[in-house]
Amino acid sequence: MDKIKTGRLIKEARKNKNYTQSELGDMLGVTNKAISRWENGDSFPDIGVLEELANTLDLRVQDLVIGEIQSDDKISDETAIAEIVRLSSVQIREKKRRILGNIVFSVILVLAVFASVDGMGGACLSHLGAPKIEYYILLAFSLGVIAYEGASRGYEYHRKWSGASCRNLIAFASFVWAVFMTTGVSMLVSNGIIPFDMELSSVGPFIMVQLTIIFVINALLMFFEILRWSKGGHVHIGYTINLGTMYLSVLYGDLLHRLTDIDDFSRNITERTLVVVMEIAIAVLVGKSKSMLYPIMMKTKQR
Repeated sequence: MDKIKTGRLIKEARKNKNYTQSELGDMLGVTNKAISRWENGDSFPDIGVLEELANTLDLRVQDLVIGEIQSDDKISDETAIAEIVRLSSVQIREKKRRILGNIVFSVILVLAVFASVDGMGGACLSHLGAPKIEYYILLAFSLGVIAYEGASRGYEYHRKWSGASCRNLIAFASFVWAVFMTTGVSMLVSNGIIPFDMELSSVGPFIMVQLTIIFVINALLMFFEILRWSKGGHVHIGYTINLGTMYLSVLYGDLLHRLTDIDDFSRNITERTLVVVMEIAIAVLVGKSKSMLYPIMMKTKQR
């Protein structure tokens, strides 16, 4: 069973039939994106549509499973059945992994939301006064889960101007805006300059509103990524940037609530920014380096 070979076979047979991806998808009751993932070797057709797909493209089920058109004397019925059974087993495991992944990623998002309620001054948890180290740990744990998924399954690569790359750009831009907006406004105030003709008492709420908007935007992007991942995609760098920006907003909001000395602001904001950047960088590097986690994953499986 080779997803790349099967994808090429599907693409070639579809073109021989003069079907577009959308037309073939309509015939099978799936989306054109599903057809594209099959043809690119990103996923394998669900066993429930294999027979209909084979009939539509004038292929045999065993040809799809093997990934090439086989002569009758080259493959036995027993071999074809064994491959189909193996495919069924793989897809069942994959569905279970997706369900578990949805739960874990949803928990990660919920933890970030609770952190925002606490660190950015909500009434629910703010009385606990969680120190910044707890946010560092929550971010490290969340990014660690994503890095593990990226290391075991690979990061998703996308076209230069795909939807995923645009979402990454939004996440990165919001990260940069959070840093420059918070530091810029605070530095102006420390030098006696009140931006936008605001009252001094309005500066803090202004920054907090900006941070809240940044957090919400990235939370929505993260939610969208979870939905996309659950449909068969892979993780990509957008996950790490989204989470990093969300926790950066939380850390900045927490700092604003605790700030008593403006002279100490630069040191605190620099530390928090560098820690978040470092955690994001480590998560990306680990996620892209399968060999770094491969021995650990093998030991885990053996146990």
